[in-house]
Amino acid sequence: MHKIFASFVTLLLAVGAASGVIAPAQATSASQTVIVHYQDPAATGFDSYKDWALYVYGPASYGWGKTEYFNGSDTFGKVWTQTFDASETSVTVIVKDSAWRAKGCANCIGMGGADRPITLDASGTTEVWVVAGSDSTYTTTAPAGAATAPWAANAVDPYFTCNGSNVCTPIPTMPNTQKLIVHYNDPAATSFKSYRGWDVYTYGSGNANFNDGHWFNGSDDFGKVLTADLTNTETVLNLSLIIRKTDWSASATCDACGGMGKSDRTIDLDADGTTEIWIKRGSNDGLYATSKPASFTASPWAANATDPYYSCSSDSTPVCTLNPAFPATQKFIIHYNRPANDYAGWNMWMWGFPDGAQNGQRYFTGEDSYGKIITLNYSGNAGTVSGMSFLMRSTEDWSNASVDLNGVAIAGLESAEGATGTTEVWFKQGNSTVYTANPFKTPTVTDVSATTGGPGAAITITGTNFDDVNKVTLERAAVPAVTASPASTTYSGPNKTGTKTIHAAIKAVAAVTAATVNASFKVVSSTKIVAAMPAGVAAVTGKVTVANPTFSGKSSANFTSKTAAAKPLIATSTANGLVGGVVTVTGANVGAATSAKIGTLDVGSITVLAADSISFVVPAGTSDGKISVTTAGGTKVAATAFALVPSITSLSKTSVAIGGSVTVTGVNLAAVSSVKIGTKAVTGFTKGATTVTFTVPAATASGKVTLVSAGGTVISVDTLSIIPAPTVTGLTGAKTGTKFNKGATLTIAGSNLTGATAVRIGANSITGYVVANDGKSITFTAPTNKTGKISVETPGGIAISSATYTTTS
Repeated sequence: MHKIFASFVTLLLAVGAASGVIAPAQATSASQTVIVHYQDPAATGFDSYKDWALYVYGPASYGWGKTEYFNGSDTFGKVWTQTFDASETSVTVIVKDSAWRAKGCANCIGMGGADRPITLDASGTTEVWVVAGSDSTYTTTAPAGAATAPWAANAVDPYFTCNGSNVCTPIPTMPNTQKLIVHYNDPAATSFKSYRGWDVYTYGSGNANFNDGHWFNGSDDFGKVLTADLTNTETVLNLSLIIRKTDWSASATCDACGGMGKSDRTIDLDADGTTEIWIKRGSNDGLYATSKPASFTASPWAANATDPYYSCSSDSTPVCTLNPAFPATQKFIIHYNRPANDYAGWNMWMWGFPDGAQNGQRYFTGEDSYGKIITLNYSGNAGTVSGMSFLMRSTEDWSNASVDLNGVAIAGLESAEGATGTTEVWFKQGNSTVYTANPFKTPTVTDVSATTGGPGAAITITGTNFDDVNKVTLERAAVPAVTASPASTTYSGPNKTGTKTIHAAIKAVAAVTAATVNASFKVVSSTKIVAAMPAGVAAVTGKVTVANPTFSGKSSANFTSKTAAAKPLIATSTANGLVGGVVTVTGANVGAATSAKIGTLDVGSITVLAADSISFVVPAGTSDGKISVTTAGGTKVAATAFALVPSITSLSKTSVAIGGSVTVTGVNLAAVSSVKIGTKAVTGFTKGATTVTFTVPAATASGKVTLVSAGGTVISVDTLSIIPAPTVTGLTGAKTGTKFNKGATLTIAGSNLTGATAVRIGANSITGYVVANDGKSITFTAPTNKTGKISVETPGGIAISSATYTTTS
């Protein structure tokens, strides 16, 4: 169904039934009270809520569900309170406006993602809080930090009136009548015929008589026009419409449109009682225009021209009906082919018939050499059924069904064009093309690359129309037995005795039984197939036959299957690659491969390129290993191993001291055999699938990291900078004898002292030191009565003086 309403309502019960939620215990009280608090954080006043309500379903008393307006307000937002029978265990609500624009959430369910199932509390009172824009379906306590409603406590909503039973209804704010004028333009239209069968489907107006399809009842230079008078519209703020082909085979879509088909337009009605809009098919400028567009393709008819395809009343707001243009009886014959013949459970779901009698599920009614068939007769339609739409589904259960050919439309044939009313079409699995004749063509075999072949021997079949071939066989025709007879016979009689030649002598010939061998094969192109005979088959001589679901073709020459197996040979194979890359293997008979592996890992799907060539995608989980190919004739392993190409994504650090640890991150690193920093070899590294870790050896200079494996060599983008080790060569400053004076400024001489993080005399830390810009000295104030060697710690290491120094007391 294409209506938004159906998205939320038609399948509500099915969604609830399939949710698998276990019902809680029945309430212990005599009734169930449900309180729903709703807040829109963007609300600026009661007017922000005046078109919003709850659609409620689940309780038996609500049937398919109904719209409930909020019947209270608090400092959180709007509130709805209702009491149900104690037997109820759940209620589902949808927050929506009158046009079914819903406030959904990430955890909501249903086709529109807006259904909020509420499990009722056994205590008899269930209270929940819902916030628009929140990912949560609801909370069972007021959410912390929630906004405060933009009104005073106990304020009364001026847009609703509520009765003594706490049932609220909107207060009229709109005109009692509304004139709706919809102008529709199809830029590709060439005549009135281009618009035939198109109408305006409306819903959400509050007027049940208008929730349906309506033929256009006028025309102008813009296109077709619908003028409609709505009544009882005092509380109707908007309505929704879809401009569509009445059989739902096409619609005027747009990027801003809603619904499953992206064609639902919600129209805000004008408070003055007249709403006029313009819609252009194919335009993505918005849902509609409120004034005539400056640029459009003018209608292909003269001013005041009458549409010949409709009959309209003479009212000021005419009612039009579509003139019969199709046979009164339509027969649809639909052929459907699945190459694997896996039709179990598959059925057709149809829609587009006006009276609904034929809409819904249909099962296959027959089969032929093409596949399955559904024949559908539609009669008594006054010649207005122009076609239908359908999809194929794998099961009756929508929640588990796989869908094929979704929304494909079949156009009925027009009687005005000499049609009989029978529309016969053909479809292929996964192909939405509507074929009006059997699309399969008769294949022909022009050549077979060999006259004999045993199991595992790859042969090339060339010819035409191989695209849909689903069977290759070797077929030996039956030959009847022949009884021996002599060339002459002896006879005698009253007048003559002798012999007479009747025919040439015939030798006895044993009967030959028919035989069929099913070959394994891969369709390489529309003109080439690679095939192989299976193992365990006796020698058979016959014609090579290729067939699609309908037609077949045979070779002119015979082919003989041999019992001796033909093993594959690998001549070349891709030496290295990445996961997701393509590997090619060439060699005798590899085109007959039934499987291929890298090491012990099966690569899965194989693409046959030729009798001596295959390719496959390197699968996830691959590690270095030899490629092997298996055919019905045996298995062959390549002489050299396939290796994954390594790559580097990052270094754990870009500067490090001698002796520091570095981790290289990348892919395909498990087979790394050597590591370098610049030209310096690194030993003793550890490796895994995605990391290599090593310690920077002595005498290493800055440089890029190089990893070498069987799959190739990779060099890091970043340079690893080696931080030089510091040195301390001496200490100078004011002395008294051999001791440095306390409080004097002392200078440490050395190198690579930049970035010093600690300075000590013995075990005594020095504070307030200053490192020179050139990194060759450090100054500090001499502490009192300290003795020891000077040590300086930098990111490059720790330097310790050779001499011991003492300060005075």
